Amino acid sequence: MNTAAGFPHAEVPIRLPGVIEPREGAPCTRATVAVSDIVRVAEGDYMYGSGELVLRVTAIGVPQQFDGEQWLHLRGHQRFHTGVETAERYALVRAAAVRVQPRPGQVTP
Repeated sequence: MNTAAGFPHAEVPIRLPGVIEPREGAPCTRATVAVSDIVRVAEGDYMYGSGELVLRVTAIGVPQQFDGEQWLHLRGHQRFHTGVETAERYALVRAAAVRVQPRPGQVTP
């Protein structure tokens, strides 16, 4: 388990009490991201990079508040439209803007 850089519980998804969990593909209203999820984040909703970020999550750090909004520390492999993935990278993402991509064959309610 990696305890550096805000990732003390990398194998455990962060779940905050008191908020109804959104459906797959819906905006994330809290830290509903789990390890192995594929998430999409618009360019203006993560630090740092250009263009939409598609990330297969390998670790989730402790959520933080910035300017009154919750942000998530995520580590994972960036995925391109060709299906190619990069080496592992880090991104700080606005929680409310994260969209979890349904897994192939998954039926959403």
